[in-house]
Amino acid sequence: MFLVMGVAGVIGCLLGGWGADRFGRPPTAVAALAVSGLCCVLSPLAFRAGPTLLFVFCAIWGAAVIADSGAFSTMLSEVADTRFVGTALTAQTAIGFGLTTVSIQLVPVLAETVGWQYSFLLLAPGPALGALAMSAVSRRPAAAPTGST
Repeated sequence: MFLVMGVAGVIGCLLGGWGADRFGRPPTAVAALAVSGLCCVLSPLAFRAGPTLLFVFCAIWGAAVIADSGAFSTMLSEVADTRFVGTALTAQTAIGFGLTTVSIQLVPVLAETVGWQYSFLLLAPGPALGALAMSAVSRRPAAAPTGST
């Protein structure tokens, strides 16, 4: 399933970039975060799913979990002081990987207590908080779609 999620991540990157140009960066990020968060919440059910449904579930989650990345980076590069875009992108990447690393380390710890079926619920607050933050950004006038429509 790791391979399924990885390949789907490539598709998620492409769809995320297309959506960000077509519908705007914040709405695309919110949609990706919402789907990713929903997958976290539904993950206990995936443990009972058959192989075909699990394959589809992992593909959707794999695409959603990465689709917001390009939108975040592009948004940051569009609003940061041009003198500090590289530094801002570096900080964003470091913080993102740091949060991911901590989450990945905590999931197995939680799995020892509640079992793997429920351990991915730990990840749900991240996309939920991100979607709320991006929803606030999307209400700002500067968040209008850029690129071709």
